[in-house]
Amino acid sequence: MEKLPTVLSTFVIRSAHQGSSHGGACLIDLENEITTPVLDWNDQTIEWEGRGHGRGLRGIAFYQDTIVIAAYDDVFVFDQDFKIINAYKNAYARDLHEICINGDRLLVTATATDSVLELDLKAGKWTRGWCIKNFGAKQRPRPGEMVSVDMKFGMFDPNRAGGPAEQDTTHLNMVSFSSNTMFVCGAGMQHVYASTADGQFTPYARVPIWTHNAQPWRDGILANSTGTDTVIYQNHKGDTLRSYIVKRWDESLLEQADLPEDFARQAFGRGLCLFGDNHIVAGSSPGTISVYNADSNEVLKVINHTMDVRNAPHGLELWPW
Repeated sequence: MEKLPTVLSTFVIRSAHQGSSHGGACLIDLENEITTPVLDWNDQTIEWEGRGHGRGLRGIAFYQDTIVIAAYDDVFVFDQDFKIINAYKNAYARDLHEICINGDRLLVTATATDSVLELDLKAGKWTRGWCIKNFGAKQRPRPGEMVSVDMKFGMFDPNRAGGPAEQDTTHLNMVSFSSNTMFVCGAGMQHVYASTADGQFTPYARVPIWTHNAQPWRDGILANSTGTDTVIYQNHKGDTLRSYIVKRWDESLLEQADLPEDFARQAFGRGLCLFGDNHIVAGSSPGTISVYNADSNEVLKVINHTMDVRNAPHGLELWPW
């Protein structure tokens, strides 16, 4: 078997107490099963009420010789020693999730404002925004909940007032870019949508409600089906071609003392990247990275760096250096 790579994983610690770590990032050598913490995130200014809110680190991208990581409402640029060399804020950049690179442009999902924002990293300026809103929903659906769908799309200037208000109707959490096309999806969306340079969005593939990391792959879509505790490969019609079961641990092994109701449950699947032609690397709670053979469904490796069930992986990317 081909030697497994090293990945960079960010994570959120749900229900952390103020003054303690609420997330960070680590390098995970999948071949040798070595986990190296590289960032411990502890910001006293974050929002501490409910769910993840201001906690933790989120999407990851690599630009030239730097590392770009989204936090709740900041985009940070790090050198390879994980020292901050730049940071960007925007009025519409709230509850950031996954990010991706398109040339010199960074595409950022801003979940709270149902938006994708574009940041020109070379110029250091925000350039465009796309609003992706479901007017059939007052707020994002819960897992398994069905809502009416009335999707509307529009562009806005992220440097001016009058853009989308905070609402989170789609729980937009994924953006990817390939073949001059931007692909977006969210936990409250029934399709992955594609948008070309003209700004028009069209359904690309059907997905179940409550996915993370949904992205084009092979002849369909690969996604964390977080609502069903599986990683799924589906065709454009939404038929499941293969599914990969997310790791579940014996309950007696989990650390879950002193937890309020908003902690991340175990087997919450989030974080997804590909290695070679047929290897899937996926994250799940608590602090788990699994490697699957995409064609045989074999679980090739499972690495766990904590049994604290609050530890929810978020971003997951192959380490390029």
